[in-house]
Amino acid sequence: MASHVVRAFQSWACGNGFSLGIIFLDLREAFYRIMRPLVVGFQGSDADIAAIVKEVHLPPEVMHEIHEYLQSETLFESAGASSWLSAATCEALSHTWFRFEHHEAVTETGIGTRPGDNLADIVFSFVFARVLHQVRTAVEQEVGIATLPWHSDMLANPWPVSSTATDSLAILDSTWMDDTALVLYTTVASELPHKIKRALGILLDSCLGRALLPNLDRGKTETIVSLTGTGSRKLRAELFRDDPPLISADSRLWPGATVQIVPHYRHLGGLIHHSGALLRELRCRVAMAWQAFNKRRKRIFSSRFVPVADKVSLFDSLVLSTLLFGAGTWPKLTQAEEQCLSTAYFQMACTLLKPEFDSLQARRIGQLRVLALTGLPTISTLLHLARLRHLAACATNPIPELWALLHAEANWLASACHSLEWLCELVAEESWAPSAPEAWRLWMDTIRCNPGRWKRLLRKAQQRAVRREAWHSAGVYHRGLLSRQLRIAGGILLEPVMELWDRRECCGPCRQTFPNLQAWSVHAFKTHGRLTTGRGEDQHRVQAPVLQAEGPVLPFDSAEWCDEADRADSSRLRQCLRASSALTHYCSSLPGDSTVGLPEPIRPIVARTLEWVPTADVVEWLVPSPDPSMDPTCTFRDEALVLEALEVAAIRLPRALTFSEDPTTVLVGPDEWCLPFDDCRRILFPFSECVASLRRGDPLSFLEGPFEDVVFEICLNDWNGFRQCPPVCLPPASFHRQLLLMTLQGDLMRFALRLWGRGIPTRLLFPVSSRPHISLLLEIPGLDFVESSGWCTLSNCT
Repeated sequence: MASHVVRAFQSWACGNGFSLGIIFLDLREAFYRIMRPLVVGFQGSDADIAAIVKEVHLPPEVMHEIHEYLQSETLFESAGASSWLSAATCEALSHTWFRFEHHEAVTETGIGTRPGDNLADIVFSFVFARVLHQVRTAVEQEVGIATLPWHSDMLANPWPVSSTATDSLAILDSTWMDDTALVLYTTVASELPHKIKRALGILLDSCLGRALLPNLDRGKTETIVSLTGTGSRKLRAELFRDDPPLISADSRLWPGATVQIVPHYRHLGGLIHHSGALLRELRCRVAMAWQAFNKRRKRIFSSRFVPVADKVSLFDSLVLSTLLFGAGTWPKLTQAEEQCLSTAYFQMACTLLKPEFDSLQARRIGQLRVLALTGLPTISTLLHLARLRHLAACATNPIPELWALLHAEANWLASACHSLEWLCELVAEESWAPSAPEAWRLWMDTIRCNPGRWKRLLRKAQQRAVRREAWHSAGVYHRGLLSRQLRIAGGILLEPVMELWDRRECCGPCRQTFPNLQAWSVHAFKTHGRLTTGRGEDQHRVQAPVLQAEGPVLPFDSAEWCDEADRADSSRLRQCLRASSALTHYCSSLPGDSTVGLPEPIRPIVARTLEWVPTADVVEWLVPSPDPSMDPTCTFRDEALVLEALEVAAIRLPRALTFSEDPTTVLVGPDEWCLPFDDCRRILFPFSECVASLRRGDPLSFLEGPFEDVVFEICLNDWNGFRQCPPVCLPPASFHRQLLLMTLQGDLMRFALRLWGRGIPTRLLFPVSSRPHISLLLEIPGLDFVESSGWCTLSNCT
């Protein structure tokens, strides 16, 4: 939640065009340096204070500050605790000792909060709260802090509030134990450095005054500065001219203290970037997830002895928890950001399918199919769940400052509302389907009074989302297989004209073309071992305004340099400009043919060449007939585009075979359709029998033949092309049965196409309502289509 405050403040400031400064504080040995007299009361002398200051390695100037904060009553009594509780706490901090193992010496300690003890966090929090209160008061008086509009209707309410704000709340720091971040902003960029310097000085003085020593080393106490508006470029040049860039703290107790300005900072497990972008944090999370995954890849995730269900369970707890740490604080991701997560997620999921599929085979069947086989939800579903869990945490003990900031920023709350609508859609029943705001008011009581029920509700939504995604993946898989089968049968893919035809790349030796430079670079690395000499430009890596340059730097040739005193004067330059203007005027009167003056035999050749060069496609010229093995389309990713652009009129089916004797008829269809045809000349395969075989893992016997003297009649009674997903409120068993039946009908549809391609007499029956989902097959020449009494028949025989 503390990191969420920093992200939301960043987004709010950037959205309003404000300059932003964030100060991150890290204390050196925070729990070990607490002065116990500050907690239990002090009645000693100045010599005792000097001894304590020397013990914790603080400068002598701090002694007077510490003496000011020491008091006779305990810190707990001043906070309102009872005398008994105060005495018990003081007793726990008195005469503490420790002894090393296998040693007889006993050491008594007089400083610190006894780290590892349950009381340590409480004691430190009491002391550090006094520091933060002092910092807040001083910064508000000398620097100024951000104030946000506030209305009581905003509290624990993710929906926009129509009421006018009646109050304002100030926000400065977000703290989790000893990790603190101070947020500052200005409307004028030039004022920000002064505010940061003074706030740093106040923070250092307040910590030192209570014997807490800030750690100014690299990666510890640092600041992030984001400047925008008038004069920001000049100011960045001043702030970031040094390496590393430093900013001085206006501190009275620590003169000469400087803090480094960094482009990003690792705070509470997340990566805060000065631009507010999430892509760098997502890449960091992906790298950490790969590290956790590879650590257990051989023994668990790629093992052939561990069941897939166990792999998924361990993957969820060991890897996904790392990949999506802090995901609840992220707003809606852009396409590039979500692609960064989903690509790594998909590659890891492919490994879980071993030994049934190796990694390469799993990648070829598509991302949705892999997730359906493993039972994992998509990244978008996981982000919805993470956001809802974080929303529940924010609403359980609502903090007014946080909710005021979220309403002012608005982007994260919009994502949270979208997640609530997603949840409401999934958990709605036939008898209960409220709107998302109504459901949230009911869920608020559940979150606060019965958190276990809220967790079960999210688990239920995840299961239903996985089932709905399995239905969608089955449809994508079917259409991908159908497009592949139609192309093998002779269908022609009418590829659209490329808009950026002059930006294609090619490899001449391999006779291959590529749609972009990235695809070419992958081929160049894998096939030819080409390594790039540098990485792409990171737009926000450097904050100083610099001129980006490319190419080698030529050595300076001092021999050709001419001093200014020896150079020609301005009159010579004016003469050259007049001569250039005269030459331009003269050339404009000449004929436009640039081949004038060339010998007659080569003049027409040069003219045609000059006309061809500006309009030529260099890739097509270098690789006029590329290798057809390089198919730019993807079977499952581009299934909708391929089916739309596929020309099936070019398919030529063979004539249906004729038989001398009465053939055997194989009927495959629903039970009620098969039963009236039960006789010795017909072999029936009702859907109930087929579904039972598939559930047992047995193959369907009629798919592999024999096909001699056999006629097939296939009935698809409720085929909808996977376009209509069953209600998610169905019980899991009923939903999976409908999914299995629809998958079976899709397989039978492609099976009929395979039989037609082999010349086996086949009739495909389907209701009129299914015609839009079989319209592509109706365009194939050689198939007879008949419609009668609400049913359609497509066959290759009479």
